Amino acid sequence: MSEFTTHTLATSPQDLRFFLRNAEQKLGCISKLFAVRAVFPTILEAYQYLSVFIEQFSFTTSEKQFVLLSISRQHHCKLAAHGTLAKRQKEVLV
Repeated sequence: MSEFTTHTLATSPQDLRFFLRNAEQKLGCISKLFAVRAVFPTILEAYQYLSVFIEQFSFTTSEKQFVLLSISRQHHCKLAAHGTLAKRQKEVLV
């Protein structure tokens, strides 16, 4: 199995630091989800653009997280990051 570098602002590619700073400001940290994906610029950019797109929905924060978690479950995602990121939102899923 391949090992991926977990980047920080200092070690990430220069052109991706904007995305990592944005994640840090929004979530209060650079999650491993973003830190590892900093090796894959297209994935990191797509993930963050999708986040911006979802923010435009008229759903509440809880509803948005529910949709994202449902999609993750449907695709059998094993990342704990979805739950962690959901907990960092202002509204908590019930």
